[in-house]
Amino acid sequence: MAQLDIAERRKPQDGKFKFRMHDREIELRVATIPTANQNEDVVMRVLSSSELIPIDKVDLTPRNLREIKKIAEKPYGLILCVGPTGSGKTTTLHSLMGHINKPERKIWTAEDPVEITQYGLRQVQVMPKIGFDFAAAMRAFLRADPDVIMVGEMRDEETASTGIEASLTGHLVFSTLHTNSAVETVIRLLDMGCDSFNFADALLGILGAAPREAHLPGLQVRVPSRPRRVRRARAGVRRGVLRDAESEIRRVVRPASRQGLRLLLQDRLPRAPGDPRADARERRDEAPHPDQGARGRDARRWPRLRG
Repeated sequence: MAQLDIAERRKPQDGKFKFRMHDREIELRVATIPTANQNEDVVMRVLSSSELIPIDKVDLTPRNLREIKKIAEKPYGLILCVGPTGSGKTTTLHSLMGHINKPERKIWTAEDPVEITQYGLRQVQVMPKIGFDFAAAMRAFLRADPDVIMVGEMRDEETASTGIEASLTGHLVFSTLHTNSAVETVIRLLDMGCDSFNFADALLGILGAAPREAHLPGLQVRVPSRPRRVRRARAGVRRGVLRDAESEIRRVVRPASRQGLRLLLQDRLPRAPGDPRADARERRDEAPHPDQGARGRDARRWPRLRG
């Protein structure tokens, strides 16, 4: 059903199939991985909806929604949606493209696979087995007179560099990146070998996505606190990473901020209703900071980048 080779049990395989249930089309993405003792592990991912979600119904804060709409209407630049697997990066990008999808605008997308279809978009399924990957699709798009390009994922340096170059030559480029937060995107691009000066000029905004847990009414979950030595170790590692990355982040973010780069605050996931930690967090965010001045909460979140 998923077009897998049943005789091949030595390497991982991927496939998908669709079926209808109660007048609704359900798609399952299947992934198999060989394990010890001639066994295989199978994971099936359910994609129950292939319809477009309007951008106004995406769970964004009013400030983030207003800012992301503003930068999406620019004629050229690079917009990234980052987050862990399953956080809704592709869904968010499709909602954003639905906001700017107009008859006079030519939009090309390269996806693996094509999960959400939209009328008016020229959507392409990449096939790495025959050499048609994201980088090859982007090179082909640039010869097809596009206005907007959406790349499913920037997996390597070639794809990222091609996307940055396309955004610098008069195209609006959307893409996703696997990072845990929006701030780590700069380090991820540098690790892939991208030129910091190029993507500092091209970058319009980074939207961080995170999976949201559903809280049932009346359900209370107690989370045990970490041991003190574990907290100290994590804090030490974090300080070391930030200290090593400080010079690179300053070199990229400061020039981009002077040229109009806006930093989008990540949506903060609410805790369970009645959680005292959520109230304490809100009071901490609303409290004035001695070094904050008139710059708002961004100054406290970027203490080393103020100048």
